[in-house]
Amino acid sequence: MKRNAQTDLDYWLKSPDRRPLVIRGARQVGKSTLVRMFAADAKLDLIEINLERHLHLNQVFGTLDIDLMVRAIEDTAGRALGPSSLLFLDEIQATPNALAALRYFYEDRRELAVIAAGSLLELALPDIESSMPVGRIDYLHLGPLTLVEYMQAQNEDLVLERLGAYRLGATWSDALHERLTKLLATYMQVGGMPEPLASYIDTPTDNRRWMIAQQRIVDTYQDDFNKYKKRGDWVPILQELYRRLPGMIGRKIKYTELAPGFRVEKIRQALDMLAAARIVYKAPHATPPQMPLSAHASQKVFKTYWLDIGLLVRTVGSVPSKLDGAPTIQGLMAEQFVAQHLAYLGASHKSPELYYWLREGKTDNAEVDFLAPLPIGTQLQVVPIEVKFGSVARILSLKQYLQVYRPVLAVRLYQAPPKVEQLGDTKVASLPLYMTPFLSQILSNSGVS
Repeated sequence: MKRNAQTDLDYWLKSPDRRPLVIRGARQVGKSTLVRMFAADAKLDLIEINLERHLHLNQVFGTLDIDLMVRAIEDTAGRALGPSSLLFLDEIQATPNALAALRYFYEDRRELAVIAAGSLLELALPDIESSMPVGRIDYLHLGPLTLVEYMQAQNEDLVLERLGAYRLGATWSDALHERLTKLLATYMQVGGMPEPLASYIDTPTDNRRWMIAQQRIVDTYQDDFNKYKKRGDWVPILQELYRRLPGMIGRKIKYTELAPGFRVEKIRQALDMLAAARIVYKAPHATPPQMPLSAHASQKVFKTYWLDIGLLVRTVGSVPSKLDGAPTIQGLMAEQFVAQHLAYLGASHKSPELYYWLREGKTDNAEVDFLAPLPIGTQLQVVPIEVKFGSVARILSLKQYLQVYRPVLAVRLYQAPPKVEQLGDTKVASLPLYMTPFLSQILSNSGVS
């Protein structure tokens, strides 16, 4: 299945300022496969070294001698590195010295294209950040396949063309809406992890096959817990969070409710580990809702979302027997779908991020599901986004937000066809959930400034 990140890799390869590239992302989102597909399409000589199988190279990388490192890599691969080579250091967290050594590939072998990745790299980075070659490497952040990538794999070219051409206020056919709603319903059950999705596309009538693939990933993540810390007994608290967090998607997190019986500091650290592994995304409350949102994000008030909607469905165990219809999408799953797409809606070199808005009062609360930095016209602005699972959806909290901050544009994502209305100073774009991956494109051409 083609990944849109291949375009980013092509840009990186041709850049005159190219640095060694570290691909970051959760386990089994397809990092290694992405590199292999890219090398094949670009007709590069891929030299792939799995460092878990060649731990002796850690000592060689520790010398920081570029000639010695290149020779050891060539001897291990049995092939010489040349102008058309792509060196891929996989499972790089297994040899921590390799990360520090990347700077010397940039400084002394700049003509060599180097990519690194690792299944547990995100957990290793905090322990070795002091030795990371700052300014001498680039990052690419990879998440699960998006709804768009799923539709590309299903050869839905006409549907994608229609979505790409949509402008606010334009007519939208009922037939197109029905087709996209069915595609969305399937994606929201199978999810975007490469193995289950490929299994579904290969044998769409064999539900058991992709469900087993989902369960395999769920079990693998849990089996990894004993690798998260070299010291200390973290497995019980990690297992408890792994069990409870799927039922708390989209809810404000209170540590004492999250894992009763464990110390708050222990819970906080364990949750940070799951976030570092990209199994969960943290969405902090941000106020005032101004750019940059990271400067106004709370460290204490936040919600969480799961890595992938398919894995969430598998974890909570609510999978229907058929995928050929368009069932009503529950609010929980609608929020999760939007979250995992918004997290990676920005540039691929930026870490995935999510935010929301909350106002707590003595008698009532108001909450806007997401705040997202999106292009309105030519400017990046904070856009409030409300997610609803029905076709007729009230937006009381969003209206309170509009009264206070008066943004020029707001978004409601729901199940009905698109429409636009004016509420005071704000244009509210009500868009079907399947348009979430196209928000940047739709809003940048909205005519609003």
